[in-house]
Amino acid sequence: DPEHNWLATQTRATGSVTSASDQITLPTRYKATEMFNITVASKQKRLDVLLYSTLIERYPYGSSSKAIPLAVGDLEATGKLYLRPYPVDTYSYEWIYHAFNADLSDSGDTNWWTNNLWQALLFGSLIVASQYVRDLDDIQSWKDSYSYIITTQKNMEKARRYSGSSMSVRGKTYYVK
Repeated sequence: DPEHNWLATQTRATGSVTSASDQITLPTRYKATEMFNITVASKQKRLDVLLYSTLIERYPYGSSSKAIPLAVGDLEATGKLYLRPYPVDTYSYEWIYHAFNADLSDSGDTNWWTNNLWQALLFGSLIVASQYVRDLDDIQSWKDSYSYIITTQKNMEKARRYSGSSMSVRGKTYYVK
């Protein structure tokens, strides 16, 4: 499922940005930003993650208007992640993003998928190969098996991702089990 950001593709990077630049180079195989925090006065501050077009629309002034950054947006055409407003100082950051898995090759013949969800790869391959199969009776079974494996994994990740998290609704705090 290309729209889903699997936990196995999650990566954490740290570094710093200065008032000399509002850009961070996107890593190889970058897919999407999940969270971006900067440290301001010894406290982490989460920045909004926006589409690049929205980022520029909200903060159009670039380096002529420096302040504590409030948002980030990536522009794959330039290979950069941009902070807005333009940083007024030096800030350390923590960046949680998703990256595509490395391609399989002779020197790297395993990845998270082959180690943990090999069944999804098997049934997905059978579904793709089914266009060359004359006996079509098994195709629905392969599709059902693939859907079951992917749905089960998504549900497990959702439970893991949100388990123990708090949620505030109209002033009351609830905890997800």
